[in-house]
Amino acid sequence: METALAVRQLSVSYGGIDAISDISIDIKKGEFLGITGPNGGGKTTLLSAVLGLIKPISGDITILGGDINKGRRLIGYVPQIAAIDRDFPITVSETVMTAYLKNGLHPFKKFGADEKQRALETLKKVGLENHAKNRINELSGGEFQRLLIARALATEPEILLLDEPTSNIDKDSREKIYRLLKELNLTGVTVVMVTHDLQSISALFSRLLCINRTVVFDGAPSDFLGGNRCD
Repeated sequence: METALAVRQLSVSYGGIDAISDISIDIKKGEFLGITGPNGGGKTTLLSAVLGLIKPISGDITILGGDINKGRRLIGYVPQIAAIDRDFPITVSETVMTAYLKNGLHPFKKFGADEKQRALETLKKVGLENHAKNRINELSGGEFQRLLIARALATEPEILLLDEPTSNIDKDSREKIYRLLKELNLTGVTVVMVTHDLQSISALFSRLLCINRTVVFDGAPSDFLGGNRCD
């Protein structure tokens, strides 16, 4: 099976302290990979390095077997903490369309009919098409999280990275997001998700990693839940 993402001996340091050390991972196309581990164990750091948001001190990253910069354009990302002000006067559909912009949101930007239609189709995937004209501050917490997923999907990524997308939302919203991610994975999208909510979603994972600065566990979720530790 073709490799979607390969990490080789990756290390990242902050102020001389190792955040992650000598991590090597192969993620196959079409996998639904879960990543767990203690707070401060390096999960977000790993995603940030893959995305090019931080520079590792050593190691290599290969995305879809090709040029890393081109590969990064094929990744959709849902961050742990959204950089979107919920009170910013922007609609749901406009939020999705910001994914099409290369130089940030311009106050006088006018989106075309094609972009609006593409955004609506993306919103349908996450069940938010009826909210397209709503302001984002009218959405519930779970709806807002699905909006962030829609924005990540707007450019039709082959790989979707999510950093705890269901933290601090209610059970019903979590289950909707889990169903959505499973449906996306079944269409061929490689899904990599950081989570602490293993009991609810572990059955969806094809594989689970536990990271505590390095890879402590790599295998079947059922084996990890059977008593393995990550400390």
